[in-house]
Amino acid sequence: MKVKNGILGRAWDMVGRVILIYALVWGLSHVVSYDAAMRVAKLRTLNRLMPPLSELVRSNFTQEPLGSEQLAKYEFYYRKVTEYMPQNANGYYMQAYCLARMGRTAEAIQAYRASIDRNSKFFWSHYNLGLLYIAEQEYEQAGQSLSAALQSSPELSLKMILSSKVFQQLMLQTPNPGPMMTDHIKQAFANAQRLKALADHLQKTPQEPVPAEILKRLPARIF
Repeated sequence: MKVKNGILGRAWDMVGRVILIYALVWGLSHVVSYDAAMRVAKLRTLNRLMPPLSELVRSNFTQEPLGSEQLAKYEFYYRKVTEYMPQNANGYYMQAYCLARMGRTAEAIQAYRASIDRNSKFFWSHYNLGLLYIAEQEYEQAGQSLSAALQSSPELSLKMILSSKVFQQLMLQTPNPGPMMTDHIKQAFANAQRLKALADHLQKTPQEPVPAEILKRLPARIF
């Protein structure tokens, strides 16, 4: 009887382990299915919320102003992108760009920093943050941001743009995006060198005003 009970006990233990394994597999499959369903639901919601991006892209190239209502729609959309995908650096970057265009500088700086926290290798985040700091006469921070921009790789930044869904949505509205983005980042890289030197100079002479010609260059670009 002891032998039989021992065999039965081991059998029941094996059955229990099998049941436990099946229960774990069942639970994990439901968790994965739930997570996948949530991702799909979030993407569908973002697609519904996305306003037409053609005016935002056109304004980026021409530097023509956008109405406050239009900018508010864009900022709302990219804010939702960051809420649904909190690790997406490019969502914060685009929210920061919209906030800067709206004149909400402190919030734009915070959003650019959030983008940099998630991806410190993107040229345009550092560059546009440096422009904001110059406009705010925060020359030490401007120099640091522009130094970070100059230390980044333009080639890697271009690859990041091409591989990002956030930017792909904008490139669909952009004629000849490849050559255009290459030209813009070359120009901005050269501009960053001049602005870094200016920030270092103005840090030593903070009473000196920013030259009007420089102020014309401070509006940010998306890319």
